[in-house]
Amino acid sequence: MNSGVHISGARKYGPYEYTLGDELRGERATLGKTLLDIQRDLRIKAAYIAAIEESKPEVFSNPGLIAGYVRSYARYLGLDPDEIFWRFCQESGFSGTTRSPSAHPVARGAAGRKTVGLDMPLARHEPRRRPTVSLSGIGSVAMLLCLVGGLGYGGWMVLQNIQRVQFAPVEDTPQATAEIDSLQPPTTGGAEEPTLADLATPVAATSLAELYRQQELEVPILVPRDGPIAAIDPDKAGLLAAAEPATLPRVSAVRDPDAPVSVVPVVLTADDPSAASGPVLATAATQRVVVVAERAAWVRVYMPNGTVVFESILEKGQTYSPPEGSEVPLIWAGNSGSVYVRVGGDLRGPLGRGTRAAKGIALDPTLIAEKFPVVTDVPETISQVFGEAGPLSAPLLVQ
Repeated sequence: MNSGVHISGARKYGPYEYTLGDELRGERATLGKTLLDIQRDLRIKAAYIAAIEESKPEVFSNPGLIAGYVRSYARYLGLDPDEIFWRFCQESGFSGTTRSPSAHPVARGAAGRKTVGLDMPLARHEPRRRPTVSLSGIGSVAMLLCLVGGLGYGGWMVLQNIQRVQFAPVEDTPQATAEIDSLQPPTTGGAEEPTLADLATPVAATSLAELYRQQELEVPILVPRDGPIAAIDPDKAGLLAAAEPATLPRVSAVRDPDAPVSVVPVVLTADDPSAASGPVLATAATQRVVVVAERAAWVRVYMPNGTVVFESILEKGQTYSPPEGSEVPLIWAGNSGSVYVRVGGDLRGPLGRGTRAAKGIALDPTLIAEKFPVVTDVPETISQVFGEAGPLSAPLLVQ
């Protein structure tokens, strides 16, 4: 600071003058605060605090914040905010709304107290005014009533028109279709009128009970159509009723010991219904079909119309026999290389190759015998199931 230049607002103690910044820094040093401490407490940048102490308003980015920052800093140091701000404006040349802190302090305080007393609503006395009704309010209410009345009347008229029934005139004159005699009182004929004695006789309670008793309904007599199961003769009913067992001609087993042994084929006569032109073989049509699995395989047995009869996984050595019926079932087998079919005493198959699926194979003994050959090398698993190691059977030849 240049001592030869007098700064307006600076104070002088003896031969020395000290500025606002010297006083602020002294108060801050008395409190033991640094610029960073004040920045943390007041949330004001340390650069702004230093600008206030140096009286440099050009440091602030927004001049409108200078008055608030200076007064906040003065309160923090325990000084008069208005006086510090007035001295800041005098030393820095900042033009703010300031006034001297010593100008009429008592009058300012008295005027402030007086203003507070007059501004209170309870202190003012105002005479009551009678409420006045404006013409605009009356017109609005009248329009509202008219609108509500019009809507109500319109709704009532619409309801009446909807419920109204009108008769349209018909051009043709209606004609009477029947003539009704004048009503005559009914005549009792020759019925006798009851006497007073009959009317006075009480009605028996038993008669009333019989009158109101529920009538029993007649239960129809049912005759059972089916008889007991034990009375069914398998030779007369069922699929085996029409099949007649073929009888072979009897051959005498007694021979002359001295006669040479010779094999003579038996010749059947034409009159015999079981006669054939060659050796007699057991027909495949009457043989039973059994599905057997060498290894685990999925099997579905179904009818030609799509009805599933059996569907499961046949494990190793398991068998399945289709039901006997009029229609021949079909088989769909997975892992068909391990599925065989036993027809009578012959093992035929397999139904396919490897793990491929075989579908649409008819379980008919004749078709299976024609399509699949006889297995000569029977698998061990199937042999254990049927109890044979080689071919299950050979064709029956009668000579």
